[in-house]
Amino acid sequence: MYSRRTGLIVVVAAVVVIIFAAAHAQNAMRSQPTAVAVVNWEKIYTELKEKQAVEADIQSKIDKFNEQQEKRKKNIEELRADIDLYAPDNPTFEKKQEEVDKKVVEYLTWKDYTQRKLNDERIIQIENLYRSITDAVGLVAAENGYDLVLSREGEPSFKDANLQQVLNLIALRKVLWADESVDLTDQVIQRMNNEYENIR
Repeated sequence: MYSRRTGLIVVVAAVVVIIFAAAHAQNAMRSQPTAVAVVNWEKIYTELKEKQAVEADIQSKIDKFNEQQEKRKKNIEELRADIDLYAPDNPTFEKKQEEVDKKVVEYLTWKDYTQRKLNDERIIQIENLYRSITDAVGLVAAENGYDLVLSREGEPSFKDANLQQVLNLIALRKVLWADESVDLTDQVIQRMNNEYENIR
């Protein structure tokens, strides 16, 4: 009987100790401060070498599109000039007009498709860069012991802005102030540019 009672007391004591330890750990977790850092996303995006390469690639495709567009428009103009050589009642006039109409439809279809394709490609490239930036921010933050990273905008410009625009600019700011020591922007840029150079 005595041993059973002793065993029961030991079990109860163990449960109390466990509950106390759990409560203490929970309180410790609650009281532990969150380490917060900031980054200027716009600055990161602007200064990335990969972004500059992406922009150059897109611009090259836009230039080729514009060049091809001019050729197609010139071809249609030449066909229209040929129509003027024939009287409206001439059978060749109708044939030439059909040819022009066909070229115009082909041109408009090609133009719409190519513009949408370029736009979709641009969106995908920006999305990929955004994901790369957020991944790099997470890695740099973890390396420096930060739990949370906020987006810090550059200083707003109120020049030539009306009252409502000024108020909107102020209201949209996420971070009003942060010490430079918690700004990870330059570290993220350096890391991403180094990684991009290494894989080129």
